[in-house]
Amino acid sequence: MVEAEGTIHITRLSDERAPEPWMYDVTFAAYNTPGGSMPLRRVIGDDDLEWLLTGVGVVSQFLGDAMKTARAVGWAAIPNVRLTERRRRLLGL
Repeated sequence: MVEAEGTIHITRLSDERAPEPWMYDVTFAAYNTPGGSMPLRRVIGDDDLEWLLTGVGVVSQFLGDAMKTARAVGWAAIPNVRLTERRRRLLGL
């Protein structure tokens, strides 16, 4: 089973003055593949971002920090995430 290591990027799409729940885009950029168009997963609200805990296996502290940052500045990154190709497809990343 081949794993790719990369960074998960979370981008807040909603303006900070918009009513909640806010909309986010989540992408996975592998370190060992060329750039270009990447699949993204659109989620609504902080609760939907929590699929990163169970679906991806991001450590809760890292996810909590990333969610706070995305809420405050509009984007966040979680580096050194490992996913298999099958898992990426199942998650829409």
